[in-house]
Amino acid sequence: MPETELKKALEFTCSEVQPCVKKVEYTLSSESVKKEMDCILRDYAAHVELPGFRKGKAPAGMVKNRFQPQIEEEFLRRFFSMAFEKFSDNDEMDVVSFSMPDKSKPVINPGEDQSWANGPLLSGT
Repeated sequence: MPETELKKALEFTCSEVQPCVKKVEYTLSSESVKKEMDCILRDYAAHVELPGFRKGKAPAGMVKNRFQPQIEEEFLRRFFSMAFEKFSDNDEMDVVSFSMPDKSKPVINPGEDQSWANGPLLSGT
């Protein structure tokens, strides 16, 4: 999934915690999550070397089983990168600081819409 599609699919809501401090909740549909995860899996499968297979020729299922934590980490990196980019495109606010989600590491639940909230976000307006 090209990053522009991920950015378009991403929705967010913003609530004020204190003056100049916002809390943002991001939501991504299960279909968009699946497309992005499949795209990352294809990227991994094209470059990975597994015993018994030529480079880039390992079955996607084996690559997924072997590299699931790294694939999820890459998904989260892309997700929050796009979330920050989309939120910072908002003309109503000047972003001063952006933090990762409140919880230590977001959990990806396949087949469900994904929703995460970031910690305090400092805004210039």
